[in-house]
Amino acid sequence: MPAETCIRLLKTKLFEFELSLDRDIVAITTDGASVMCKVGRNVEAFRQICLAHGIHLGVSDVLYRKATDTEYDENETSDADESEDEDSDNDVFTSIPVSVPRFNLEYGGVIKKTRSVIKMFLRSPTKNYALQKYVGVQEGRDLALVLDCKTRWSSLADMIERFNRLKTCIEKTLIDFNSASKFSQEEFELLHSIQKSLKIVKITVEALCRRDATLLTAEAALKYMLRKLDNQKTNLSKSLAESLRKRISERRQPLTAILQYLHDSEDYFNDNAETRRQTNLHSLQNTSEMSSPAAEKDTSDDETCASSSSSYVMEKELNKAIEKSMTIKRNRSQIGEEENTIQTLIRIEMTLYENGGSRGRFLDATYKYLLSIPPTSVESERAFSAASYICKKIRSSLNDASLDALCFLRSIFQQTRSD
Repeated sequence: MPAETCIRLLKTKLFEFELSLDRDIVAITTDGASVMCKVGRNVEAFRQICLAHGIHLGVSDVLYRKATDTEYDENETSDADESEDEDSDNDVFTSIPVSVPRFNLEYGGVIKKTRSVIKMFLRSPTKNYALQKYVGVQEGRDLALVLDCKTRWSSLADMIERFNRLKTCIEKTLIDFNSASKFSQEEFELLHSIQKSLKIVKITVEALCRRDATLLTAEAALKYMLRKLDNQKTNLSKSLAESLRKRISERRQPLTAILQYLHDSEDYFNDNAETRRQTNLHSLQNTSEMSSPAAEKDTSDDETCASSSSSYVMEKELNKAIEKSMTIKRNRSQIGEEENTIQTLIRIEMTLYENGGSRGRFLDATYKYLLSIPPTSVESERAFSAASYICKKIRSSLNDASLDALCFLRSIFQQTRSD
Protein backbone atom coordinates (compact mmCIF):
# COMPACT_ATOMS: atom_id res chain seq x y z
CA MET A 1 0.00 0.00 0.00
CA PRO A 2 1.15 3.62 -0.38
CA ALA A 3 2.63 5.37 2.63
CA GLU A 4 -0.33 7.75 2.87
CA THR A 5 -2.77 4.83 3.07
CA CYS A 6 -0.64 3.15 5.74
CA ILE A 7 -0.63 6.31 7.87
CA ARG A 8 -4.39 6.72 7.46
CA LEU A 9 -5.03 3.12 8.56
CA LEU A 10 -2.71 3.57 11.55
CA LYS A 11 -4.56 6.67 12.66
CA THR A 12 -7.92 4.96 12.23
CA LYS A 13 -6.88 1.94 14.27
CA LEU A 14 -5.33 4.01 17.06
CA PHE A 15 -8.43 6.19 17.22
CA GLU A 16 -10.42 3.12 18.28
CA PHE A 17 -8.30 3.10 21.44
CA GLU A 18 -8.54 6.91 21.85
CA LEU A 19 -4.91 7.35 20.83
CA SER A 20 -3.39 9.86 18.45
CA LEU A 21 -0.50 9.00 16.17
CA ASP A 22 0.76 12.59 16.40
CA ARG A 23 0.46 13.13 20.17
CA ASP A 24 0.50 9.78 21.99
CA ILE A 25 2.99 7.63 20.04
CA VAL A 26 6.67 8.05 20.95
CA ALA A 27 8.18 6.02 18.10
CA ILE A 28 7.38 3.38 15.51
CA THR A 29 9.64 0.45 14.62
CA THR A 30 9.68 -0.67 10.99
CA ASP A 31 11.88 -2.52 8.54
CA GLY A 32 13.96 -0.75 5.90
CA ALA A 33 11.44 -0.93 3.04
CA SER A 34 11.05 2.27 1.03
CA VAL A 35 7.37 2.65 1.83
CA MET A 36 8.05 2.31 5.57
CA CYS A 37 10.87 4.85 5.33
CA LYS A 38 8.37 7.28 3.83
CA VAL A 39 5.88 6.48 6.60
CA GLY A 40 8.56 7.29 9.17
CA ARG A 41 9.32 10.62 7.51
CA ASN A 42 5.65 11.63 7.36
CA VAL A 43 4.68 10.99 11.00
CA GLU A 44 5.54 13.03 14.06
CA ALA A 45 6.84 10.05 16.04
CA PHE A 46 10.45 8.92 15.96
CA ARG A 47 11.29 5.93 13.78
CA GLN A 48 13.49 3.01 14.79
CA ILE A 49 14.56 0.72 11.95
CA CYS A 50 14.48 -2.98 12.83
CA LEU A 51 17.89 -4.08 14.13
CA ALA A 52 17.21 -7.77 13.43
CA HIS A 53 16.63 -6.94 9.77
CA GLY A 54 19.91 -5.00 9.74
CA ILE A 55 21.79 -8.03 11.07
CA HIS A 56 20.19 -10.19 8.36
CA LEU A 57 21.37 -7.75 5.69
CA GLY A 58 24.85 -7.63 7.21
CA VAL A 59 25.21 -11.44 7.15
CA SER A 60 23.80 -11.59 3.61
CA ASP A 61 26.34 -9.00 2.42
CA VAL A 62 29.16 -11.32 3.50
CA LEU A 63 27.84 -14.81 2.76
CA TYR A 64 25.87 -14.18 -0.42
CA ARG A 65 26.76 -12.45 -3.63
CA LYS A 66 24.42 -10.24 -5.55
CA ALA A 67 22.76 -11.90 -8.54
CA THR A 68 20.90 -10.35 -11.44
CA ASP A 69 17.19 -10.92 -11.95
CA THR A 70 17.81 -13.54 -14.64
CA GLU A 71 20.70 -15.31 -12.92
CA TYR A 72 19.93 -18.53 -11.11
CA ASP A 73 21.57 -21.81 -10.30
CA GLU A 74 19.95 -24.78 -12.04
CA ASN A 75 21.28 -27.20 -9.44
CA GLU A 76 19.94 -25.05 -6.62
CA THR A 77 16.47 -24.62 -8.11
CA SER A 78 16.01 -28.26 -9.09
CA ASP A 79 16.05 -29.46 -5.48
CA ALA A 80 14.73 -26.35 -3.79
CA ASP A 81 11.65 -28.23 -2.65
CA GLU A 82 13.74 -30.66 -0.56
CA SER A 83 14.26 -28.16 2.23
CA GLU A 84 10.78 -26.62 2.17
CA ASP A 85 7.30 -28.06 2.00
CA GLU A 86 5.72 -27.48 -1.42
CA ASP A 87 2.01 -27.09 -2.06
CA SER A 88 0.59 -29.49 -4.63
CA ASP A 89 -1.40 -26.63 -6.18
CA ASN A 90 1.82 -24.90 -7.23
CA ASP A 91 2.95 -27.59 -9.69
CA VAL A 92 2.25 -25.22 -12.57
CA PHE A 93 5.14 -23.03 -11.42
CA THR A 94 7.80 -25.75 -11.22
CA SER A 95 9.23 -24.82 -14.63
CA ILE A 96 9.86 -21.20 -13.58
CA PRO A 97 13.37 -20.51 -12.24
CA VAL A 98 13.27 -19.83 -8.50
CA SER A 99 15.38 -16.98 -7.21
CA VAL A 100 17.61 -18.32 -4.43
CA PRO A 101 20.62 -16.67 -2.76
CA ARG A 102 23.97 -17.72 -4.14
CA PHE A 103 26.96 -17.98 -1.85
CA ASN A 104 30.22 -16.16 -2.35
CA LEU A 105 32.84 -18.32 -4.02
CA GLU A 106 34.92 -18.44 -0.83
CA TYR A 107 32.18 -20.28 1.07
CA GLY A 108 29.89 -21.66 -1.64
CA GLY A 109 32.01 -24.69 -2.53
CA VAL A 110 32.27 -26.18 0.93
CA ILE A 111 28.62 -25.40 1.77
CA LYS A 112 27.34 -27.09 -1.41
CA LYS A 113 29.59 -30.07 -0.69
CA THR A 114 28.20 -30.27 2.84
CA ARG A 115 24.64 -30.15 1.52
CA SER A 116 25.30 -32.92 -0.99
CA VAL A 117 26.74 -35.23 1.69
CA ILE A 118 23.80 -34.56 4.01
CA LYS A 119 21.32 -35.26 1.19
CA MET A 120 23.15 -38.52 0.45
CA PHE A 121 22.53 -39.74 3.99
CA LEU A 122 18.96 -38.45 4.15
CA ARG A 123 18.03 -40.13 0.86
CA SER A 124 19.65 -43.50 1.62
CA PRO A 125 18.31 -45.46 4.62
CA THR A 126 21.25 -47.88 4.31
CA LYS A 127 23.91 -45.17 4.59
CA ASN A 128 21.99 -43.36 7.30
CA TYR A 129 21.73 -46.60 9.31
CA ALA A 130 25.50 -47.10 9.02
CA LEU A 131 26.03 -43.49 10.11
CA GLN A 132 23.76 -43.86 13.14
CA LYS A 133 25.78 -46.83 14.40
CA TYR A 134 28.80 -44.56 14.78
CA VAL A 135 26.60 -41.76 16.14
CA GLY A 136 25.17 -44.09 18.79
CA VAL A 137 28.65 -44.95 20.00
CA GLN A 138 29.74 -41.30 20.11
CA GLU A 139 26.55 -39.61 21.37
CA GLY A 140 24.76 -42.45 23.11
CA ARG A 141 21.64 -41.89 20.99
CA ASP A 142 20.58 -41.39 17.40
CA LEU A 143 21.17 -37.90 16.04
CA ALA A 144 20.07 -37.11 12.47
CA LEU A 145 21.73 -34.66 10.13
CA VAL A 146 19.90 -31.41 9.40
CA LEU A 147 19.38 -29.83 5.98
CA ASP A 148 19.12 -26.06 5.83
CA CYS A 149 16.58 -23.85 4.11
CA LYS A 150 18.36 -21.96 1.34
CA THR A 151 16.70 -18.64 2.12
CA ARG A 152 17.55 -18.55 5.84
CA TRP A 153 21.11 -18.23 7.10
CA SER A 154 20.01 -19.21 10.62
CA SER A 155 19.14 -22.70 9.37
CA LEU A 156 22.56 -22.79 7.70
CA ALA A 157 24.10 -22.30 11.14
CA ASP A 158 22.08 -25.24 12.51
CA MET A 159 23.05 -27.46 9.58
CA ILE A 160 26.77 -26.77 9.92
CA GLU A 161 26.66 -27.11 13.71
CA ARG A 162 25.14 -30.59 13.50
CA PHE A 163 27.54 -31.56 10.68
CA ASN A 164 30.58 -30.45 12.70
CA ARG A 165 29.32 -32.31 15.73
CA LEU A 166 29.09 -35.58 13.77
CA LYS A 167 32.03 -35.04 11.42
CA THR A 168 34.03 -37.98 12.80
CA CYS A 169 31.09 -40.33 12.31
CA ILE A 170 30.50 -38.95 8.80
CA GLU A 171 34.14 -39.48 7.83
CA LYS A 172 34.08 -43.08 9.01
CA THR A 173 30.85 -43.81 7.14
CA LEU A 174 32.14 -42.24 3.92
CA ILE A 175 35.24 -44.45 4.15
CA ASP A 176 33.10 -47.56 4.71
CA PHE A 177 31.15 -46.86 1.51
CA ASN A 178 34.22 -45.77 -0.49
CA SER A 179 32.54 -42.45 -1.22
CA ALA A 180 34.30 -39.94 -3.45
CA SER A 181 33.15 -37.11 -1.15
CA LYS A 182 36.02 -36.36 1.19
CA PHE A 183 36.64 -33.30 3.35
CA SER A 184 40.08 -31.83 3.85
CA GLN A 185 41.26 -30.30 7.11
CA GLU A 186 41.04 -26.83 5.57
CA GLU A 187 37.37 -27.41 4.68
CA PHE A 188 36.59 -28.57 8.22
CA GLU A 189 38.32 -25.48 9.61
CA LEU A 190 36.28 -23.26 7.29
CA LEU A 191 33.05 -24.96 8.37
CA HIS A 192 34.07 -24.55 11.99
CA SER A 193 34.76 -20.84 11.40
CA ILE A 194 31.36 -20.38 9.74
CA GLN A 195 29.63 -22.21 12.58
CA LYS A 196 31.24 -20.15 15.35
CA SER A 197 30.57 -16.82 13.66
CA LEU A 198 26.97 -17.58 12.72
CA LYS A 199 26.25 -19.03 16.16
CA ILE A 200 27.21 -15.76 17.83
CA VAL A 201 25.04 -13.79 15.40
CA LYS A 202 22.11 -16.17 15.85
CA ILE A 203 22.22 -15.95 19.66
CA THR A 204 22.31 -12.16 19.40
CA VAL A 205 19.29 -12.09 17.09
CA GLU A 206 17.36 -14.28 19.53
CA ALA A 207 18.15 -11.80 22.31
CA LEU A 208 17.03 -8.88 20.14
CA CYS A 209 13.73 -10.59 19.33
CA ARG A 210 12.68 -11.28 22.90
CA ARG A 211 9.40 -9.70 23.95
CA ASP A 212 11.07 -7.85 26.84
CA ALA A 213 13.85 -6.44 24.62
CA THR A 214 14.51 -2.70 24.78
CA LEU A 215 17.00 -0.39 23.10
CA LEU A 216 19.24 -0.83 26.15
CA THR A 217 19.30 -4.63 25.99
CA ALA A 218 19.68 -4.47 22.20
CA GLU A 219 22.74 -2.22 22.51
CA ALA A 220 24.31 -4.60 25.04
CA ALA A 221 23.63 -7.60 22.79
CA LEU A 222 25.08 -5.89 19.72
CA LYS A 223 28.25 -4.87 21.56
CA TYR A 224 28.67 -8.43 22.81
CA MET A 225 28.28 -9.81 19.27
CA LEU A 226 30.82 -7.42 17.75
CA ARG A 227 33.30 -8.05 20.57
CA LYS A 228 33.07 -11.83 20.14
CA LEU A 229 33.49 -11.56 16.37
CA ASP A 230 36.55 -9.34 16.80
CA ASN A 231 38.09 -11.86 19.22
CA GLN A 232 37.79 -14.71 16.71
CA LYS A 233 40.29 -13.03 14.33
CA THR A 234 39.32 -15.04 11.25
CA ASN A 235 38.64 -13.67 7.79
CA LEU A 236 34.94 -14.45 8.07
CA SER A 237 34.52 -12.92 11.52
CA LYS A 238 36.35 -9.75 10.43
CA SER A 239 34.15 -9.42 7.35
CA LEU A 240 31.01 -10.04 9.39
CA ALA A 241 32.02 -7.54 12.06
CA GLU A 242 32.74 -4.86 9.46
CA SER A 243 29.50 -5.47 7.57
CA LEU A 244 27.40 -5.61 10.75
CA ARG A 245 28.93 -2.39 12.09
CA LYS A 246 27.94 -0.66 8.87
CA ARG A 247 24.36 -1.97 8.96
CA ILE A 248 23.95 -1.25 12.67
CA SER A 249 25.25 2.31 12.29
CA GLU A 250 22.59 2.90 9.64
CA ARG A 251 19.91 1.90 12.17
CA ARG A 252 21.32 3.25 15.41
CA GLN A 253 19.32 6.32 16.42
CA PRO A 254 20.28 9.13 18.84
CA LEU A 255 17.43 7.83 21.00
CA THR A 256 19.64 4.93 22.07
CA ALA A 257 22.38 7.25 23.32
CA ILE A 258 19.81 9.39 25.16
CA LEU A 259 18.34 6.29 26.80
CA GLN A 260 21.80 5.09 27.86
CA TYR A 261 22.51 8.51 29.35
CA LEU A 262 19.21 8.56 31.25
CA HIS A 263 19.74 5.01 32.49
CA ASP A 264 23.14 5.75 34.04
CA SER A 265 25.02 8.91 33.09
CA GLU A 266 28.27 7.82 34.74
CA ASP A 267 28.29 4.50 32.91
CA TYR A 268 27.32 6.30 29.69
CA PHE A 269 30.34 8.62 29.76
CA ASN A 270 32.68 5.78 30.74
CA ASP A 271 31.28 3.60 27.97
CA ASN A 272 31.78 6.33 25.36
CA ALA A 273 35.41 6.75 26.41
CA GLU A 274 35.93 2.96 26.24
CA THR A 275 34.25 2.82 22.82
CA ARG A 276 36.53 5.51 21.42
CA ARG A 277 39.55 3.66 22.84
CA GLN A 278 38.43 0.37 21.29
CA THR A 279 37.77 2.07 17.94
CA ASN A 280 41.27 3.55 17.86
CA LEU A 281 42.76 0.20 18.88
CA HIS A 282 40.74 -1.58 16.20
CA SER A 283 41.99 0.89 13.57
CA LEU A 284 45.60 0.36 14.65
CA GLN A 285 45.19 -3.40 14.47
CA ASN A 286 43.75 -3.19 10.95
CA THR A 287 46.65 -0.99 9.88
CA SER A 288 49.23 -3.41 11.28
CA GLU A 289 47.48 -6.38 9.69
CA MET A 290 47.63 -4.70 6.29
CA SER A 291 51.40 -4.34 6.59
CA SER A 292 52.07 -7.86 7.92
CA PRO A 293 50.51 -11.25 7.13
CA ALA A 294 47.82 -12.28 9.60
CA ALA A 295 47.45 -15.71 11.12
CA GLU A 296 44.42 -17.53 9.82
CA LYS A 297 44.02 -19.76 12.88
CA ASP A 298 41.62 -18.69 15.57
CA THR A 299 43.39 -19.37 18.87
CA SER A 300 41.30 -17.08 21.09
CA ASP A 301 38.46 -19.54 21.65
CA ASP A 302 38.21 -23.28 22.13
CA GLU A 303 39.32 -25.37 19.19
CA THR A 304 36.90 -28.20 19.80
CA CYS A 305 33.47 -28.56 18.25
CA ALA A 306 31.55 -28.99 21.52
CA SER A 307 28.75 -26.91 20.03
CA SER A 308 26.09 -27.54 22.66
CA SER A 309 28.28 -26.51 25.62
CA SER A 310 29.79 -23.51 23.79
CA SER A 311 26.34 -22.28 22.81
CA TYR A 312 25.21 -22.52 26.42
CA VAL A 313 28.27 -20.57 27.57
CA MET A 314 27.71 -17.86 24.96
CA GLU A 315 24.05 -17.52 25.94
CA LYS A 316 25.03 -17.14 29.60
CA GLU A 317 27.66 -14.52 28.72
CA LEU A 318 25.16 -12.60 26.61
CA ASN A 319 22.51 -12.69 29.35
CA LYS A 320 25.07 -11.41 31.85
CA ALA A 321 26.00 -8.56 29.50
CA ILE A 322 22.32 -7.63 29.12
CA GLU A 323 21.71 -7.78 32.88
CA LYS A 324 24.78 -5.64 33.49
CA SER A 325 23.52 -3.02 31.05
CA MET A 326 20.21 -2.83 32.92
CA THR A 327 21.71 -2.27 36.40
CA ILE A 328 22.35 1.21 37.77
CA LYS A 329 25.68 1.31 39.56
CA ARG A 330 25.05 4.20 41.93
CA ASN A 331 22.36 5.18 44.42
CA ARG A 332 20.69 8.51 43.92
CA SER A 333 18.79 10.69 46.33
CA GLN A 334 15.50 12.28 45.36
CA ILE A 335 15.50 15.98 44.45
CA GLY A 336 12.84 18.60 43.91
CA GLU A 337 12.50 21.33 41.29
CA GLU A 338 11.10 24.79 41.79
CA GLU A 339 11.60 26.49 38.42
CA ASN A 340 8.81 27.65 36.13
CA THR A 341 10.12 26.77 32.66
CA ILE A 342 10.61 23.32 31.18
CA GLN A 343 13.97 24.19 29.61
CA THR A 344 15.37 25.46 32.91
CA LEU A 345 13.99 22.48 34.78
CA ILE A 346 15.57 20.06 32.35
CA ARG A 347 18.97 21.80 32.63
CA ILE A 348 18.78 21.68 36.42
CA GLU A 349 17.70 18.03 36.36
CA MET A 350 20.57 17.12 34.03
CA THR A 351 23.12 18.93 36.21
CA LEU A 352 21.90 17.29 39.39
CA TYR A 353 21.57 13.92 37.66
CA GLU A 354 25.16 13.99 36.38
CA ASN A 355 26.36 14.84 39.90
CA GLY A 356 24.66 11.90 41.60
CA GLY A 357 21.05 13.02 41.91
CA SER A 358 17.92 11.33 40.62
CA ARG A 359 16.57 11.77 37.11
CA GLY A 360 13.84 14.19 38.09
CA ARG A 361 10.30 14.36 36.76
CA PHE A 362 10.98 15.29 33.13
CA LEU A 363 14.05 13.12 32.65
CA ASP A 364 12.29 10.16 34.27
CA ALA A 365 9.28 10.58 31.98
CA THR A 366 11.60 10.69 28.95
CA TYR A 367 13.41 7.59 30.18
CA LYS A 368 10.16 5.63 30.50
CA TYR A 369 8.98 6.76 27.05
CA LEU A 370 12.23 5.74 25.35
CA LEU A 371 12.33 2.44 27.24
CA SER A 372 9.04 1.47 25.56
CA ILE A 373 10.54 1.53 22.03
CA PRO A 374 11.04 -2.02 20.67
CA PRO A 375 14.37 -2.55 18.86
CA THR A 376 12.86 -4.86 16.22
CA SER A 377 9.62 -5.28 14.29
CA VAL A 378 9.47 -8.99 15.17
CA GLU A 379 6.31 -8.55 17.24
CA SER A 380 4.48 -7.33 14.13
CA GLU A 381 5.78 -10.33 12.21
CA ARG A 382 4.46 -12.57 14.97
CA ALA A 383 1.04 -10.98 14.52
CA PHE A 384 1.17 -11.64 10.77
CA SER A 385 2.13 -15.27 11.37
CA ALA A 386 -0.70 -15.72 13.88
CA ALA A 387 -3.19 -14.28 11.37
CA SER A 388 -1.92 -16.66 8.68
CA TYR A 389 -2.69 -19.63 10.96
CA ILE A 390 -6.30 -18.50 11.24
CA CYS A 391 -7.06 -17.03 7.80
CA LYS A 392 -6.39 -19.80 5.26
CA LYS A 393 -7.91 -20.98 2.01
CA ILE A 394 -10.67 -22.90 3.78
CA ARG A 395 -11.32 -19.95 6.10
CA SER A 396 -10.84 -17.00 3.79
CA SER A 397 -14.10 -15.05 4.26
CA LEU A 398 -13.33 -13.66 7.74
CA ASN A 399 -13.71 -9.91 7.99
CA ASP A 400 -11.15 -7.73 9.73
CA ALA A 401 -13.05 -7.50 13.03
CA SER A 402 -13.46 -11.27 13.35
CA LEU A 403 -9.80 -11.91 12.49
CA ASP A 404 -8.72 -9.26 14.99
CA ALA A 405 -10.85 -10.80 17.74
CA LEU A 406 -9.58 -14.32 17.04
CA CYS A 407 -5.95 -13.20 17.11
CA PHE A 408 -6.62 -11.37 20.37
CA LEU A 409 -8.20 -14.46 21.95
CA ARG A 410 -5.32 -16.63 20.73
CA SER A 411 -2.77 -14.37 22.44
CA ILE A 412 -4.82 -14.39 25.66
CA PHE A 413 -5.03 -18.20 25.70
CA GLN A 414 -1.30 -18.52 25.02
CA GLN A 415 -0.45 -16.12 27.83
CA THR A 416 -2.78 -17.96 30.23
CA ARG A 417 -1.22 -21.30 29.32
CA SER A 418 2.32 -19.99 29.83
CA ASP A 419 1.38 -18.54 33.23
